[in-house]
Amino acid sequence: MAGEARGKDLGFLAIGNKVEVTLKTQNSAKFSGLVYTYDKTSNLAVFEEGGIKEPNLRIVNTAAIKSVKLLEEATGEHLGPPQFNQGLVAGRYNQEFERLRNESKEIGQDVSHEAQILFDALAKTYPCAWQGQSILVLGEVKVNPPYTSECVTALPSASESAIAQVKKVVEGERKKLRL
Repeated sequence: MAGEARGKDLGFLAIGNKVEVTLKTQNSAKFSGLVYTYDKTSNLAVFEEGGIKEPNLRIVNTAAIKSVKLLEEATGEHLGPPQFNQGLVAGRYNQEFERLRNESKEIGQDVSHEAQILFDALAKTYPCAWQGQSILVLGEVKVNPPYTSECVTALPSASESAIAQVKKVVEGERKKLRL
């Protein structure tokens, strides 16, 4: 039994129904899946997309739904929780955890806003790390507080061209910031 509901009539959002949803987007994006759950109080619907091997849950605010087309009524087979690939979930978790941990390393502790802006500018071009309140660039050039070109120092392994380039970037960023 196929049918279509538009606007506020979301009668086809019964758990287990296979539906095609059209969203109120500029290009009227569509997707299809099983209705996993529907909560009228919070105006949220959760749809299970994908196959049994790699299900994906999509949470949608029902205010964003333009229409719902019933593709197949619930058979009762899909009413349990979806089976997720635990390895895939763990992999995604670990990947996101590493990304956030690496991002947190780029935030200086007890440094000024200007120092963080300078770090971010240097990190766009060079590998950088915080070493206390100093910025370590390329693993061989240090920019020490108060972060002027005169405060750029070199480790023994640093090349003259690396030092000159870091000084140039520091001067340029300080001019942009009007410091």
